[in-house]
Amino acid sequence: MGNCKLLNGEFAAGWINLAGALLALDQPTEAFTAAERATVLTAGGSAEAETCLGSALDALARHIEARAAYDRATTLAPDLAEAHFNRALNLLGAGDYCDGFAEYEWRLKLGGGAVSHFTAPKWDGTPLNGATILLHAEQGFGDTLQFIRFAPLVAQAGGRVVVACQEPLRRLLRHVEGVAETVALDGQMPEFAHHAPLASLPHILGATPDSLPPAVPYVPASEMPWNLDAPADVRLKIGLAWSGSPANKINRRRSCAFEFLQPLLVRRDIAWYGLQVGPAAADMCDHQAIADLSPRLTDFADTAAAIGGLDLVITIDSAVAHLAGAIGHPVWVMLSHGGDWRYLRERTDNPWYPTMRHFRQPAPGDWPSVIDAVLVALDGFDPSA
Repeated sequence: MGNCKLLNGEFAAGWINLAGALLALDQPTEAFTAAERATVLTAGGSAEAETCLGSALDALARHIEARAAYDRATTLAPDLAEAHFNRALNLLGAGDYCDGFAEYEWRLKLGGGAVSHFTAPKWDGTPLNGATILLHAEQGFGDTLQFIRFAPLVAQAGGRVVVACQEPLRRLLRHVEGVAETVALDGQMPEFAHHAPLASLPHILGATPDSLPPAVPYVPASEMPWNLDAPADVRLKIGLAWSGSPANKINRRRSCAFEFLQPLLVRRDIAWYGLQVGPAAADMCDHQAIADLSPRLTDFADTAAAIGGLDLVITIDSAVAHLAGAIGHPVWVMLSHGGDWRYLRERTDNPWYPTMRHFRQPAPGDWPSVIDAVLVALDGFDPSA
């Protein structure tokens, strides 16, 4: 009997690993089957198997069942950081920011950029009385753009705010209200009395979906938007981005293959401009229907200037979406079926970005339906409205 239990335990670990690999390949249905098998093989309960099952269920937009799986996982292993973190994302997606951002602090136990080695105390929201506080980026470009909105509130607490961010964001963020100085995240840090990861600010400041500060734009738009040439009979100038960072573990799920964009690119009443950078920018090679702006996009200040010359941005869940939203520009975001927490659920609007509209996959991988919905919406879009 002991050998049988050991064998089942080994099999369970294999099914968990398989489920994780399938999720990375954007195969949530198959991942769910593998994760469910792992839970069956661990009759006494396995926090790791339940966490994996919850991830698959979330990817399938079965969020209530996913929450139950995370609850079982955290009961079985109260110190399992991954289970708490996944539960946080589930809560945040439901709009429960009070409990969600409290659970989100478990990311600090997962390693990565959120973990600091600063000896200065982490800020707890108390008055700063003129002290210098370092707000430091910890995740992707989009996360930095999303959470930098809280910098003015930190300044209002009496602090001198220094922001340590990714170099491509420095030129843009130095003009955010309340920011006294920006430094490179991997560079020399000035002296400071307190610090806070940017993504901890919603928890520290008690943010809710109804109290997100401040009104857009909270990142100043470019004073010199680009003048993008287009034929005289063109009705709209629209920027496109279809892929996020390859380093993101859900990039395959959130990114839209360029081939799915073809029904958009045949529209002759629209001039298309590629805001895509990185490896996916190669998709524009020899494609006459889209102007490739990537060689001119050296940092996010350049991208903000390019967006300023457009009527609309259409993008997947990427830093471009956050940038357009932060500067208050019309932006349509094409979302995968499970979606990310910051786009909430079953909503076409976004409390973080008033100028944003969502277009969601009705089923995993169904980008054609998203494109069809975008095409219909374009017929009624008036940039002057």
